[in-house]
Amino acid sequence: RPSLLAVEVAMIRAAAWVGAVCAVVEARASSGNVEFFWGTATAAYQVEGHRNTSNRQPSVWDCFDTPISLSNGVGCSAIRSYKPGNQENVFNHETAAIADNDFEDYPKTIEILREHGWNAYRMSISWPRVMSYATGSDGTPVAKPNAAGIEHYRQVLNALGASRVAVALTMWHWDTPAALENWASTAKECIVEGQTTGSFWLCPQSAVYFREYAEVLLREFGPWVQFWITLNEPLTLVQNGYSGSGPHAPGRCSNREQCWHGDDAIEPFVVAHNLLRSHAMAFSVWKSSSARLGTSSCGVTLNGDFALPVDPTSQGDVDAAERSMEYQMAIFADPIFKGQWPKSVMAGVSRNLPVLDPIIFGSHMGIYFQNHYTTQYTWWDKSGTHANGYFSTANFSSSGYNPITKVPIGLPSSNGWLFNYPPGLSQLQSWLHHRYPNVAFVVTENGWGNASMSQEEDVNDVIRCNYYRNYIGNMSKNAAVNGIPIKGYFAWSIMDNYEWADGFSTRFGLTYMDYKTLTRTPKLSMRWFQLVTKLPHLPSNGNAGLPSCESLIPQ
Repeated sequence: RPSLLAVEVAMIRAAAWVGAVCAVVEARASSGNVEFFWGTATAAYQVEGHRNTSNRQPSVWDCFDTPISLSNGVGCSAIRSYKPGNQENVFNHETAAIADNDFEDYPKTIEILREHGWNAYRMSISWPRVMSYATGSDGTPVAKPNAAGIEHYRQVLNALGASRVAVALTMWHWDTPAALENWASTAKECIVEGQTTGSFWLCPQSAVYFREYAEVLLREFGPWVQFWITLNEPLTLVQNGYSGSGPHAPGRCSNREQCWHGDDAIEPFVVAHNLLRSHAMAFSVWKSSSARLGTSSCGVTLNGDFALPVDPTSQGDVDAAERSMEYQMAIFADPIFKGQWPKSVMAGVSRNLPVLDPIIFGSHMGIYFQNHYTTQYTWWDKSGTHANGYFSTANFSSSGYNPITKVPIGLPSSNGWLFNYPPGLSQLQSWLHHRYPNVAFVVTENGWGNASMSQEEDVNDVIRCNYYRNYIGNMSKNAAVNGIPIKGYFAWSIMDNYEWADGFSTRFGLTYMDYKTLTRTPKLSMRWFQLVTKLPHLPSNGNAGLPSCESLIPQ
């Protein structure tokens, strides 16, 4: 029997928790009056560190960047931390074991949000931190919510609510539990024809496990969340995790010099369908849950580049650009908004395309969550830059450089794929608005990355600042002229962090992170946003309605 003191302490804690939730609910209700959400973003694996804290089990990315024998009862039997030939999976063998130490330092993150006027914050939950898996009697994984992990995120969400910051919560930002991948690697139902090993997102049951996870998140965190995002960039997993050279976990592709297992022709499309099913099941849980009360909404974040035809008078190039965007975005959005695969994908993939699960159609609330960074020149070509991998049946080539003049489409970044082409975001939104005319947009990622320089050069990031100014300016003017509803904008990222296969070699942050001391220093671009976040809505006159970046340069 508990002592009287223990009961009193429990009652005090319960009252404090209820009070905190009420404060958050009140703050979320008031956010329904917010005209525009100015936010910035992170993802759990990229910033948290503390891999073993709070009973967290490893994810596929822990296995992909680090040789792990066993962590909180789970190992990495399905994924190796190196490629055939012993090449590293991640630049310089860097890992996210510490990252930005945000598991411990999240109050500093919230202080940056508060000091610079952000009214929204996008974050993700670490799936293996809130769900633990053990092997059941039938050999399949059995889930158990992890109280320590759940309590950590409650504290984070409470602190955000106390600061009146609206939360966009991503359920899955690529950190699939390694326990599920280990099971799937030998499960017969998860192995496609011609392969000897399976993978979690190839399993029909993946959607059931994801629904179970979503149920826990919605039950535990429902009152705190403004925007529920089921999946982040399914295209990136399909394109980089299951095809090409397999640069992302789980690192599968047809090329045996790059990947241990995989089949570019089949696996990407099985994975795409299972991701859509997972999103739809999570959406169904949200729709039937109390989390729907108030002003919360739910959707999936889709990424994509705008495809600019090299020769706009060439029907071949115009059609190639259309196929590029259909293979990037419409392959996920059409099933959700239209209930069908895009015709170009059906024609190209043919027999390898699964029959759509009817649960997918209608799994949206009229919001398109959009990640966008760059634009590519695109032209018709049967055997060009995408002759292999996910895009191999789309018959197009693309590059940031014009194939005729060799001139870049915009200022190139040091990472090789990112080019500064401000009209691309607005042009892509126009394309999407035409295809899905009844949806509003929330930009959930947009940003500029560069190789690490000296701290002084990194902090005085005028190029990044002007990237934001020009992209937002073009977007806002186009939205006003063409009547495209845009509800929010989230800059990537609030701070430099672990950039997946690039490790720490690329910096996207608005805040400079010293990875040795974990000291954070706001950059010029963050100070620019401190002025922008005062705006109640997007300026209808584009760049003219936004502050100058050059005025913030130290004299």
